[in-house]
Amino acid sequence: MRWGSLLLAMMLFDGSARAAPDCPVGDDMRGQAECIHDQMSPQVIDRLYRLALSAVNGKLDPDDVPADFLYIAEEAGEAARRKGPKPLLQMASSGEASKTVFAARAITAYMDAVHHGYSHRSRFDGKGDAGLYADAKRILRPSCKRLAAHSSRFIRAEGDRCLREIDPVPPLPDADLTGFGAVPLSSGRGGLAGSKAGAIDAAPPSVRAPRTSAASPKTGPQTPGTKTR
Repeated sequence: MRWGSLLLAMMLFDGSARAAPDCPVGDDMRGQAECIHDQMSPQVIDRLYRLALSAVNGKLDPDDVPADFLYIAEEAGEAARRKGPKPLLQMASSGEASKTVFAARAITAYMDAVHHGYSHRSRFDGKGDAGLYADAKRILRPSCKRLAAHSSRFIRAEGDRCLREIDPVPPLPDADLTGFGAVPLSSGRGGLAGSKAGAIDAAPPSVRAPRTSAASPKTGPQTPGTKTR
């Protein structure tokens, strides 16, 4: 009976393993990361880290991180909302720069996911999880403080961002302008010095400098503190 039960368990395990399709390989690193995330294997975060390493051929400058590496790390942060952040905490305390960079971005993505419900593909319907967020503030604070004190500019920025998620700065109260009257421009007060009528710009429209257009999208590596899309 015991051998029969063992054989049946092995067959069921083998069938479930074969049921999960292999993720595609190739140049589409982000598609592979999303596939690995969706499979939700017990080693999902480790598998995503190994994929991120392959995106940089095993070599990474902590202050010049490719966008695909960051995207894969964010997928790990989103996976941690379902699997827990323990692997990320272990990586964050590692002496390996690649692991620390990966964990730093993954932790901030995790905080975004549990606090605001952010994700690459609207996995959480834009809804945070109050319970996970409360736990994250307690569990992640020491790691985020260490990241914020790191020698790498990128890792420091991610640590600072994590701490701001843990302790959000309250908005400033609206200023009370009661009693302040409007100052007419014709009074000569409040305008540029030397302007006859106190006008802010006395030059005719034809000679004013044209408005500059918005900066073109960056094509380089993702800057710290910005969700990779």
